[in-house]
Amino acid sequence: MHLVRALISGPAESDSSGVIKMKIGDIVSLVSGGPKMTVQSVRKAIGKQPVHCIWFEKNKLAQAAFDAGVLKKAVPEGNFKDS
Repeated sequence: MHLVRALISGPAESDSSGVIKMKIGDIVSLVSGGPKMTVQSVRKAIGKQPVHCIWFEKNKLAQAAFDAGVLKKAVPEGNFKDS
């Protein structure tokens, strides 16, 4: 399977291949669209960065692992600023 690397636009931090760096707790989505997901863990592997994500589908917890190149950082809904 050939994975397309995410294009970087804006100030997001990325590695030398143009893949956005992810950390636990980041809110992400697939480059092609879909639900907002929370990064649960990030593993370093040769040539890949498997990112394990969790999200809810109809009140049921879902999870999957993705190559970082198919994910983009998403802006969370609502106001998350400290009061």
